[in-house]
Amino acid sequence: MASIQLVPRLPENVSIEPSDLSIAEGKDVLEQRLRDKISTYDMDWAEAAAERLRDELELIDAYYQPLLNDSDEERKQEILGQYEARRSEIRWQYEPRIVVSVVNYGIFHLRSPR
Repeated sequence: MASIQLVPRLPENVSIEPSDLSIAEGKDVLEQRLRDKISTYDMDWAEAAAERLRDELELIDAYYQPLLNDSDEERKQEILGQYEARRSEIRWQYEPRIVVSVVNYGIFHLRSPR
């Protein structure tokens, strides 16, 4: 692609037929191709992150379970809120995820050199 000179207009005597795909269908096709590509990558990092998440959640559970057995209902509700917030933070921090964002895109019409 680096050797091809691109211009922002169609060549003369060229017409374009409308696409058979809607924008939503194109998005779905693109997402599926990305899933297929990502599925070929080594996912050891995700397994390690999931294991670390389990370990961290077990630590949180071990810390908060005795506190949640407190007989004071008001105190129990306060601790329960802290417990849920901490579990949520840990999930956000350690849960394996892949985020894909569109940075730039375009439609390019390429033709063979004559």
